[in-house]
Amino acid sequence: MATVDFFAPVVDDPRDYGHIAAANSLSDVYAMGGTPLYALNIVGWPRAQQFELLGEILAGGAEAARKADCPIVAATASTTWSRSTGLRSRASSIRSAS
Repeated sequence: MATVDFFAPVVDDPRDYGHIAAANSLSDVYAMGGTPLYALNIVGWPRAQQFELLGEILAGGAEAARKADCPIVAATASTTWSRSTGLRSRASSIRSAS
């Protein structure tokens, strides 16, 4: 299974922002009964925003992925009007037949 999720948490701390966005993305995998195998960062970033903030956001997301034992193997980014981040996750299914 695979999923893509963008999420823009309403928090002030950039590291928390990234952690919450990644955890939200990974929760989709768990909700479908899967186990995350790996993830790709997806980022929408306004040109006017400081790139230092992006580094903190990505660090928070990496921390959430590490807690889920889910390596982030690549990333993609686009220019947007507002910032958003998330993960594209590949997962194995663990649903039982019952």
